[in-house]
Amino acid sequence: MAFVPVINLFPLKNYIWLLKTKPKSPVAVVDKKYFIRLARKTMRRIERFSPFRFTCLVKSITFKLLLNTLGVDSNIALGISNSQPRLLRAHAFVKVDEEVVYLKRRRFREVYSTE
Repeated sequence: MAFVPVINLFPLKNYIWLLKTKPKSPVAVVDKKYFIRLARKTMRRIERFSPFRFTCLVKSITFKLLLNTLGVDSNIALGISNSQPRLLRAHAFVKVDEEVVYLKRRRFREVYSTE
C-alpha cells in the first residue's frame, strides 16, 4: 500500500478529492460484510508489518480507499470527546450505511462526515 506513507508526508488538502470519490460499481449487501472484513484484515497486516505508526485519520483514509477499491461506499467521520475538562480530543472513523465499521470509539461524538 504505497499510499499510506504519502498521507504522512503531504497535507490533507493535497488528496482531499480522494475522500469524496465513490466506488465505480456498488456491491450487494451480503458482499459488503465480507469486503469490510477483508479490508479490516488488510489493515491489520499493514499495521503489523509497516515500520510507521499511523494516526486514526491515516488509518481511516486508507480503510476508505480500500473499501472504494472493493466497491463499498463509505464515509469518513470525525468526532470529538470532551470527557475531561479543558481537553478536547479528536478521532476519525469509517462508516458504511450510517454504521461505524472501523475504529469505533464510544466516547466520541460525530461532528463531521464526508458525504
